[in-house]
Amino acid sequence: ILKFAGSIIKAAGIIRKHVADMGLNVLLDEKVSSNAVTSVFLPDSIPVIEFLNRMEDEGYVFYLGKGPFLEKNMFQIANMGQIDINATNNMLCVLSNVFNSYLNSK
Repeated sequence: ILKFAGSIIKAAGIIRKHVADMGLNVLLDEKVSSNAVTSVFLPDSIPVIEFLNRMEDEGYVFYLGKGPFLEKNMFQIANMGQIDINATNNMLCVLSNVFNSYLNSK
């Protein structure tokens, strides 16, 4: 169980660092956030529902922010279960590519 929990914590750290490197903000500071879900804010110029549909087209399902957070363009990345670091890195590569496609289309 400890090895499994450690992999979730490691994946959460990798996800949060990558999201920060992309210039995106997260809902909670790492000290108080869950290791299983990372809540991320997209810039207002990127429609969150369209963005998540594009991610789903690429094989990744993320979740819309709930309640007022949806209005703030938030989505959630869950890293629950037995997901290895290579799969996490592959997802982050797709996340960056989809995000950058919006930035480059302007």
